[in-house]
Amino acid sequence: MPRYYLTKLGVEGFRGIKNEGDPLTLRFKPDAVNSIYAQNGIGKTSLFEAISYAIFDKLPKLDGLQRSERPETYYVNRFHTGGVGSISLEFTPDDGTAAVEIVVQRTAAGQRTVTSPTGHADPEAFLAALAEDFTVVDYAKFTRFIDDSPLDRGRTFSSLIGLARFAHLRQRFDQASNTRAFNTDFQMAALKAKLEAAEKLVRDHRAAALSAYEAVTGTAIQDLSAEVQRVAEITAALAAIPTLAPVFAGKDILTVDMDAARAAIVAAEGGPAKAEYQKVLRNIEALSQSAPTPEAAADIGTLLDLARRHDAAVALAGSKSRQDLFEAAKGVVEEADYSDPHQCPVCDTHIEEPIATRMERLLERYREADQLGEEVKQAVTASVWLDWLNKLESCAALTVADDKKHRASIRQLANENRLTEGRLREAVDNAQPLEEERKTALETAQKREQELQAELPPSLVALTQQLEAGSRFREAILGHRTAAKEASAWRSHKKWRERWQTFIGAAAKTVGEAESRLATQRINAIEASYQDLFRGLVRGGVDMRPKLERSADSEDVDLKLENFYGEAGISARAVLSESYRNAIAGSIFFAAAVKQSGPARFMVLDDITSSFDGGHQFALMEALRTKLQASAAADGLQFIVLSHDTLLEKYFDKTASEQVGWHHQRLQGAAPTGNVYASQLDANRLKNLATTHLQAGQVDIGQPFVRQYLEFKLSQIISKLKIPVPPDYAIRSDNKTVGNALDAISSAIDLFDSAGRIVLSAQQKTDFRNQHVPAIIANYVSHYETGGGTPINAHVLLGVLQSVDDLAECFRYDDTSKTPPERKWYRNLGQW
Repeated sequence: MPRYYLTKLGVEGFRGIKNEGDPLTLRFKPDAVNSIYAQNGIGKTSLFEAISYAIFDKLPKLDGLQRSERPETYYVNRFHTGGVGSISLEFTPDDGTAAVEIVVQRTAAGQRTVTSPTGHADPEAFLAALAEDFTVVDYAKFTRFIDDSPLDRGRTFSSLIGLARFAHLRQRFDQASNTRAFNTDFQMAALKAKLEAAEKLVRDHRAAALSAYEAVTGTAIQDLSAEVQRVAEITAALAAIPTLAPVFAGKDILTVDMDAARAAIVAAEGGPAKAEYQKVLRNIEALSQSAPTPEAAADIGTLLDLARRHDAAVALAGSKSRQDLFEAAKGVVEEADYSDPHQCPVCDTHIEEPIATRMERLLERYREADQLGEEVKQAVTASVWLDWLNKLESCAALTVADDKKHRASIRQLANENRLTEGRLREAVDNAQPLEEERKTALETAQKREQELQAELPPSLVALTQQLEAGSRFREAILGHRTAAKEASAWRSHKKWRERWQTFIGAAAKTVGEAESRLATQRINAIEASYQDLFRGLVRGGVDMRPKLERSADSEDVDLKLENFYGEAGISARAVLSESYRNAIAGSIFFAAAVKQSGPARFMVLDDITSSFDGGHQFALMEALRTKLQASAAADGLQFIVLSHDTLLEKYFDKTASEQVGWHHQRLQGAAPTGNVYASQLDANRLKNLATTHLQAGQVDIGQPFVRQYLEFKLSQIISKLKIPVPPDYAIRSDNKTVGNALDAISSAIDLFDSAGRIVLSAQQKTDFRNQHVPAIIANYVSHYETGGGTPINAHVLLGVLQSVDDLAECFRYDDTSKTPPERKWYRNLGQW
């Protein structure tokens, strides 16, 4: 699969580039480091943003604005009358096939369109394939890599080493296997509560059936495993009673008409007291079953405490609308392109604590409240006290008004996470008088039972008690069957969900371990490379050997120093200056990017040397030129460097003029209301600019370019011939004056001439000493340095330009070994 260089960029009407009807166009060389210099405010960053928007479909700077600031209105240049921003990009494959041209446009209304004049089938997908973390890099991305938490650093690094999709897959598996998320998504707490409630009903109905069996048959049993047999035994015992035999004919205890059986007893014995006695027995049974248990008393205490804690957690967290706001803010600041992690995206307040950390802390309160809400819901579902309240409120022997019933309301509020301690206490308070009413009713029923037993024959009393026990057995058996069926269903649901949890947990572990091993392999593969790059950038000091350490069981990546003045395992972030920290980040970014084999074979770098000192800046640029660019390494990249640093511009000028794998351009213009233009910087740029202005009579404008051209050519002579210079000249830029340069060159010529080793011809020495230097000094330098009042005219300055070229020719010769002869610089004053 081919990889692509960015070979052309055209911008009109986007950000600070207006250029209405005349797009700013720049060409980039695949086999060279491409540099673009511009003073601040000219449009350099707008070019960076144009490339970023075209590839990533977003701009971090604008995405970080508040909605009230209407960030969408700042993409298109505000002074472009057409109201459309246009970005044209040309990508050239490294396999020699045809280039791909893509045009991205955005209207003032925010509509984005992507087309391909060269006919690419899916230009949007093509751009998306180029969207790697190393494709466009600015200073903020460097600093974030060092200052990020180990987890965020690990995720950024996964993208750098080509594992972004794998890391994203791991995150999805981790989310799916998270115990809290699993319990919430699959409602495990509610399921567990339902299962426990069903199992409790099974136990209660079993106990009731065993008790009723003994009351009917006079025999105690321990289980209901032979349910059919037990039903037959109960039926046989009751059917053997002559009064009940006709009712049980062809029936069993589960199908017999209990009202008919009771009526048969009344008809056989006669008298209203017998019917009342049956009713009293049923009331006593219902009232007795509605009695509270010790477990219920303990349960309501636990439930009230849980509700109180839930109320406190909800009050601490605040309203749900704030939770939505916190989650949105956290999502914004966790974006890889968010500029300042300490600035709130909502109110722009800058705080010491990272916004993401604070939002996580605040959101944790909501998670705690939600968790307690789930616990309340689970506790309510399985509550013994609420089961007792339900029996009490539905007891047939009591008459409870609907407005005095609380159990249904409590369960509904719990399911909606709205149950409060106050509401629960209201139910508790209302249950107390109801319980007193139950006790009174039970005492009354039991007293009446004794009275009726005294009036009725003992045989009738025993028969009635036996029949009511049979009725209780039937209800218990039917309830046991229903509860057992429900428990089995909930148990199956729980089993399948737990099987899924086991599976997804194992899968997450497998994916996590595989991703960790692969990430560690990738880290180890680039370790020597980034350590060598860092050593080259900060050479001269201690070899600190930065080392990335990937956690075995998470995505965390720590950045340590293996040798911090003899100490190992030291945090790079804690001890290194900003320049050194960014040197580490740069080394890691470049080493990782060079190892990639994705479609993008270019890096766009914007002001990445902002915190570097001069020496480190030059070392970084030399590393790009000599080690990392496409022409220097088989797997090298194309680099496009944007900078506003004047010190770097001199370096760009020098390297571009010497044609050593460097292509340099300079932006000029009046952004954002006027046009911005690019001019290529080569050996003749300053001379051409000076000549153009002087021939137009613009002496004041052309004169500084003459001075710069003279300084440039003298520096070129010193560099080409390795002229020895004083330390102050080499180190301090303010000492690199024309006079000091001429003095250094003259001294070197005198030294080599005295030693008899000079390679300059006699004519070249004479021309330098007696013609060109005096002409330059007399006609320009003395006049310029003294600020003489007599105006210097354009023709004199044009002559100075010629003298400068003639002076440089004194240090060149014709290499006649080649055909045709080639004009070359002497290697030094003593060697051809």
